[in-house]
Amino acid sequence: MAKKEPNLNIFFIYILVIVIMDLIFYPLFPILLNYPPGSINTQFDIEFSKIPYYQQYIIVSLIIVIFGYICFIFAFKDINKWSYIIECIKTNDLDKIKKIRKKSFKLPHVIVLVQILIPVISVGVLFIILGFRNKADINFFMILMANLILVGEVSYLFSKNFFRQVLKITFIDESNIEKTRIGLQFKIFIQIIPLFIFSLLIFIFLGRAGLAKEKGDLLFNSYRRELEITFEKGFMIENEDQIKQYLNVIKMKNENDILFFIDPLGNYKTSDNSGLSKFFRKYTQELAFTYGGHTYDYYGSDYQGTVIKLKGVNGDWIFGVKYQVSPRSIKPFIVGFIVLSLLAVFIILYFGKTIVDDISLIASGLNEIAEGEETELRKIIPVTSSDEIGDLVIAFNKVQDREKKYVHDLKNHQKIIIEQEKLASLGQMISGITHNLKTPIISLSVAIDTLKDLVTEYRSSIGDQRVTNKDHHEIANEMSSWLSEMKPYCDYMTDVLATVKGQIISTASGGIGFTLKELIKRVEIITQYELTKSGCLINYDIKADNDLIIPGEISDLVQVIENLISNSIQAYRDKGGVLQFSVIDQRVSLEFQIKDYGMGIPEQIQSRLFKEIITTKGKKGTGLGLYISFAIVKGKFGGDIWFESKEGKGSTFHVIIPISNIEKIIC
Repeated sequence: MAKKEPNLNIFFIYILVIVIMDLIFYPLFPILLNYPPGSINTQFDIEFSKIPYYQQYIIVSLIIVIFGYICFIFAFKDINKWSYIIECIKTNDLDKIKKIRKKSFKLPHVIVLVQILIPVISVGVLFIILGFRNKADINFFMILMANLILVGEVSYLFSKNFFRQVLKITFIDESNIEKTRIGLQFKIFIQIIPLFIFSLLIFIFLGRAGLAKEKGDLLFNSYRRELEITFEKGFMIENEDQIKQYLNVIKMKNENDILFFIDPLGNYKTSDNSGLSKFFRKYTQELAFTYGGHTYDYYGSDYQGTVIKLKGVNGDWIFGVKYQVSPRSIKPFIVGFIVLSLLAVFIILYFGKTIVDDISLIASGLNEIAEGEETELRKIIPVTSSDEIGDLVIAFNKVQDREKKYVHDLKNHQKIIIEQEKLASLGQMISGITHNLKTPIISLSVAIDTLKDLVTEYRSSIGDQRVTNKDHHEIANEMSSWLSEMKPYCDYMTDVLATVKGQIISTASGGIGFTLKELIKRVEIITQYELTKSGCLINYDIKADNDLIIPGEISDLVQVIENLISNSIQAYRDKGGVLQFSVIDQRVSLEFQIKDYGMGIPEQIQSRLFKEIITTKGKKGTGLGLYISFAIVKGKFGGDIWFESKEGKGSTFHVIIPISNIEKIIC
């Protein structure tokens, strides 16, 4: 079964969250805003608002959903289908995968901001166009914002889970891709601050609603008693002047409270000549007496009233008190909200920074270990907390201790492997040298036999009167000639034995150094047999001083170069081939180049060389040669090694050996 498009998954979650929030806030809105009882979803509501409360609620919800859907369409432009993501993975399209991952990192945070800001701005613009009629509209707008904050936060948590799946299936080597970094401090901020603002707003409005109801009921009962005392049962109003005098009789509890009356025709008069809203008059005349004479001034208004009905000659009169149940100014509320929000932001940012600093310290240590820096694994981090961060620090210190042991063991094993490979190379080298020594040994044997014959001849000539001095000189000259012929063979064998000994036994000099000339000489001797056997020719191009000193053990570098030359020889399918061995003085380092024009290295193997023990020679190769060469160049000489290769064209291996510190070594 095919998976749904990711944007539809997220949008479905978004719709589900909105529906749940709507179900929760539908009954909460009237409570939080102190809506007058009986004023919503009734005939009164329809007559006054034209659109009942539930329809208004649905319209606002639909506006939010529509804006959210439009934003989702733009947000998911490049990752709108699972099939698209899978196709990018199959084709290994790094550019597209990079875009998908970049969006997957950013989109959860974009979504939460869009879900909060776009609807809030849209509804805010709508209110501005229609006009904020009173403080109740502002209160409604703020509660709507709290609702949207919670919707955005819940959607953020669900979308993070979805995008985590996308990031898992699109994961590749992040070291080769530009990273999209979103700091932990920002993540903590974006998750906690919205919840704090939501909680603060709901807490404030719940407390405000409770206080308003309590104060409203208290004032209602108080004024109700005074009105009943003032207007005794059976009181009859004959004209307007009679009731006007009562506008100044009852003492007000607060300076903003006013007295008013409404005559049988609907005309009204107030004690301070202020106006009464249409909602207040309509609610007072139609619904107030259903609730014991308790009246209200608009949806969510801070004004309420207490009224009684008086008999009159021409019909019923309404007399009452309009009072305020909360402060007139909302500035303290706004200032308090801003101050608390800023304080929360500061605390959360500081809290986030402490967590980020602790984790960054651990991450820095792990990076140093991963990058192989010369830290000697002594970066012990002190445990400063007894929580999960403290557990992480303890775990890091344990990892570091184990890593230190593993590194020590690895170095020991590496030495063993290098020595084993060196012995294997020596076995091959000795086999070749043995073949090369046959000619000088045979020549020496012939010379020795000839010398023996000459010695015998000379001994028998002693005392023989027939042998003249001239004959003695001829015998001596012939012996001298054979000795002269023997000397080059002896010198050659001496050089060969010295080379073998040098490769077997490391010098006790502490690796001060060796000359380039010594290195080239050893390489020539060791590779001679394999070159002769393969019919290959090697051209030497030395662009450096032969007396230049190279720091380190000569046997190690000979092993590296011999391995590279051997690989180049084997790169030719048939006998015969040309190799180029170059040495270039780069002032601070020497560059050795071994080039062939053979088969080249297969492309699928190139990225694995030096990283894995891998061979292209089948059963004939162990794969250790290049791996150990890399370890020797990096570990023993502090240099570098890399290659260039093209199938069917050949390969060139580059070895860089630093020489800038040789003066310090000699001193």
